[in-house]
Amino acid sequence: MDSRPTPVPGTTYRPAPLASLPETLDLNYYQWTPERKLLEAKRLAIRARLKREYLLKLNDPNRIAMIQDPAVVRWNNARIYGPTQHSSAKPKASLMGVIFALGPFVLSYYAIKTSRERKENLIREGKYDRPYHYIY
Repeated sequence: MDSRPTPVPGTTYRPAPLASLPETLDLNYYQWTPERKLLEAKRLAIRARLKREYLLKLNDPNRIAMIQDPAVVRWNNARIYGPTQHSSAKPKASLMGVIFALGPFVLSYYAIKTSRERKENLIREGKYDRPYHYIY
């Protein structure tokens, strides 16, 4: 079987060897089934109804208040209040927070302490030649 991409008829587009053909360039994309046509008609009817509703509110001569879009209100509430209202601190998250907050300090303290103790022990045994022992 030939694995090379075939050119799209009627266009100058040639698909790249390692990339798939974009679905909008596929000729079968625009040949809709009756089910898809029905779904698209329903979607367009909903959009037209919402647009008409919005335009009626917008062009109302007796309007005194702002037009509230429920989707924008929901989005704004989710942005302001965030996930903190619906979640609480769990033990694993708290433990990970403590580890990531205190872990670097504890690790660096341990590394400095052990290296200093090892160096002092070597100095006491006389096995470590201090390069600047006259300074301190």
